[in-house]
Amino acid sequence: MQRRFFDANLHNGFCTRVPQRGQLASINVFTNFVFVAITDQNMPALVFVSNASDAIQLAQEGRPASGSQATTSARADFQDAPHAPARHKSGRPRRALAKTQGQNLYWFEDAPADLQFNRYIRSGYRAGLSYGECVCSVFQYHNETGNIWAHFVPLLCILISLLSRTLRPWPTAQWAFYENVAPIALVFGASVLYHTFMAHHTTYRKWLLLDMCGVFLVFIASMHRLLDWGFPCHPQTATLFTVLYYSSAVGCIIAGLKATTALHRGLPLGMLFLVRLTALLTRKLLNSGAQDSLHAYAIMEACTVTGATLNVLRVPERWLQPQVKPRTPGLLDYWLNSHQLMHILVTVSMLQLHRGASIDYAYWASQPQCPA
Repeated sequence: MQRRFFDANLHNGFCTRVPQRGQLASINVFTNFVFVAITDQNMPALVFVSNASDAIQLAQEGRPASGSQATTSARADFQDAPHAPARHKSGRPRRALAKTQGQNLYWFEDAPADLQFNRYIRSGYRAGLSYGECVCSVFQYHNETGNIWAHFVPLLCILISLLSRTLRPWPTAQWAFYENVAPIALVFGASVLYHTFMAHHTTYRKWLLLDMCGVFLVFIASMHRLLDWGFPCHPQTATLFTVLYYSSAVGCIIAGLKATTALHRGLPLGMLFLVRLTALLTRKLLNSGAQDSLHAYAIMEACTVTGATLNVLRVPERWLQPQVKPRTPGLLDYWLNSHQLMHILVTVSMLQLHRGASIDYAYWASQPQCPA
């Protein structure tokens, strides 16, 4: 807490006059702790007291109770503390919706601005958590629980399959195998990290960028085999699509990382989708490569586009709860909202991506004879 908190005529409502040495300045109750601001030797300090009895003793004696869990941090800036709860601009704490498994959950109106990107998700927001509390919240119930586990489970399945050798590298193309599987695992991992640590809202945008990087990585690193193995007898066509795809990807990555809305982030991915779709249609027209893999890639693209569309349009929560009322829970706040459906569809999409690449590899490894 900075010294300005203790000047006269404060604007945050903590106290109305400058306290003397050892004198209580204010008591404020947030979440599970009582925060008491005192001064000692004219040095402002913030004391975190774990229960009300310690706060009362502190108020009476001007110091923490003996044996309490209180800790003092001189000049600690409470407003910028990573574990501080979401606050109004006036400095007052926002009220919590409910206390679940030791954590406070907030209404949409009371969540930090960075988390207010879907007004149809009305409740269950985590806010102001430390990194440790974010990790613990993975096993708690809130409106990001489904989003976290929808990608955490497939990530664990991939890792277990690799470690148990259930999922084996392609015999004559091991590098290509990891080029395909690693980005899929990374996109799941980046998604889990983003949805876990977004409650540490002071670093929200950094985790969002990580999530976006994972999405771009999987659609850039994994597409090479679709183009290379897809045109075994048409090398010039393969080269043309490869150059077109990756040159388009550069601009799309720059635009996507600068985007501020779900729609603007989706448009660059849409451009890459059009290039992939053109390549797949060309493969079909030329009867090039393994035709069975086209079915897998078609399912992949359909799931990707459907999931992105649902996420941008905020469907189905927009349809089922169109009347947005302040501090009123919605039907799909915790389960089966647009973002969770997108996560499920992305999981199916990634499975089909690997399936299509595996079919292409088998066809390529058979060394097909090209017509003269």
